[in-house]
Amino acid sequence: MSEWIPIVNKNGFIIEFINPGTDFAIILRKDYRRLYFYYSNDVILDVTRHLNGNLIKIKEFSIPIYRFIAPSVAFPCYVAYDLDEYVKFLLEHVKNKIRNKRILLSHSGGKDSTVSLIILLELKKYVNFDFTVTYSHVPFLESERHMRFVERVSQKLGIEIEMLEAPRDIFKKSLKEMGLPYRGFRWCTYLKIKPVKQRKKELKADFEVVGDRISEGFKRFSSLVQYALQRTFISGKQFRPVYLLTLLDIIKIVRERDLVHPDYLRGMTRISCDLCPYRPVYEINELFHEVEDPGFIEQILREEYKRLYSGIASFEDYMTYALWRYHPDQARTIMKIRKNFNEHLDAYEKALLKNFRLKLKTPWANRIPEASKIEIDVLIHLLKQLAKKPKYTVIPIEEI
Repeated sequence: MSEWIPIVNKNGFIIEFINPGTDFAIILRKDYRRLYFYYSNDVILDVTRHLNGNLIKIKEFSIPIYRFIAPSVAFPCYVAYDLDEYVKFLLEHVKNKIRNKRILLSHSGGKDSTVSLIILLELKKYVNFDFTVTYSHVPFLESERHMRFVERVSQKLGIEIEMLEAPRDIFKKSLKEMGLPYRGFRWCTYLKIKPVKQRKKELKADFEVVGDRISEGFKRFSSLVQYALQRTFISGKQFRPVYLLTLLDIIKIVRERDLVHPDYLRGMTRISCDLCPYRPVYEINELFHEVEDPGFIEQILREEYKRLYSGIASFEDYMTYALWRYHPDQARTIMKIRKNFNEHLDAYEKALLKNFRLKLKTPWANRIPEASKIEIDVLIHLLKQLAKKPKYTVIPIEEI
């Protein structure tokens, strides 16, 4: 998922938004929209001339922008600025359903699951229920730094978090047989959640906490908007305590409790496996050697290259541009795009990637963002209006 990340100056004012994708990013201000391409580990290119509505047009082909940047809607405001008020609002809608029930929360280490855990702890002050928190580590694709952060969350909040792991032998065999997960085929997800499902079964849990938020992407928006219109937080066996919160709410809550994941302060866009195919290419290159066995992963990638990608690019380019994140047909398109930019490189304005990443740090490092505070009813009214938008629309901030 990608969403509009607020870029905050030292005084706490939001000056622009960035929606970072896998190879492209959009930077948006009230007076302009810019499209950037991650050209190398040092340079990004301003390729706005190729942005036509929601299409990227280059020579003879047009590509929907959502192939690289998830359509999303942004709410640059707070709906839970006062967490106590939000918890009491939530309590009125869920207390009779969760009282004396068993709840399972699978903590990912990311901001949304951290806030979900914080809210559960707050709810427990008012209503009795049992809850278990787990963390599922992904071998080979994820470094141990995420586990260390989860341990810090556990200590800071005074709650036990059970450490689980996806079945290592099966995972290794799957890597050898299927290669690394790629966009559209994340087979890893099934193995990651397998131990969580087993734990849920052992606990006979009544509900499982889901940390999805409505503004993370338009697919999430489309699936969650009906719950919002009905003010529903529990459906079936899923409990969604944070789905109405804005990114600003999430930022404020984790910062006030000193629970910001260190990766956000590195300018990372997501907390996930280090080799998640939805990461930007520069993050993949930075994190590749932080996994437990980079040599084994390179061996897998070499086999994949020989089998599927050797006719698309050199092995060096295949690795440098992390082409394995894409189906071979999409990887071929990426290389066509790169070829066009290489042939006309002097025509594009260049910027330093490190400055781009410094911007992504600002909501976590500068003053907590200043923004409007709105009632949940106002948010729901906005959601009702936005539900009429086409599915694949990157909605400009100025429309919110």
